[in-house]
Amino acid sequence: MHAAIDLDVAWARGTAAVPVAPDRLVEVWRLPYDDPSCVAARDRVFEAWLEAGLFQDIGSANSTLGESLTDTSAQLTQGDHRLWSARLALHEDGTDRAKVEAMARDALERLRLSRASWWVVQAIELLTVIGAASVEERAEHDVLAERLRGADEVASPVQGRRIRSD
Repeated sequence: MHAAIDLDVAWARGTAAVPVAPDRLVEVWRLPYDDPSCVAARDRVFEAWLEAGLFQDIGSANSTLGESLTDTSAQLTQGDHRLWSARLALHEDGTDRAKVEAMARDALERLRLSRASWWVVQAIELLTVIGAASVEERAEHDVLAERLRGADEVASPVQGRRIRSD
């Protein structure tokens, strides 16, 4: 959590944030925290690593997280893990769109079950980036995104960051 807070404080101040070294956080990914604030903090750290080009470290941390998941893990945690798997697959081998789409759709289904609108929007944005979002999904995205823009509940550490295809 502290790593995510430090990154957001630096971002809010407009200063350069140095992501926490991956080896300092490796054990954190094994912790069974499923609440939205912990998932958002993990997302923020992953975003910083993504921006720094630390794909291998994200992959390693995401794999560690995946190994700790059980059938009783929250749908939000399971969906977020699958969304990161899809994002990594897009960055590692963006040519296998079917693989990315399958992972993103699995993530989307779990995130819908968790009723986590912000993460549902992210999953649909990933599907849009790869050209796989349906008309219905894009409409769902627009409705949710508009609702989130007007809600205070979206004060997520990763608010405003978008999935990029580069």
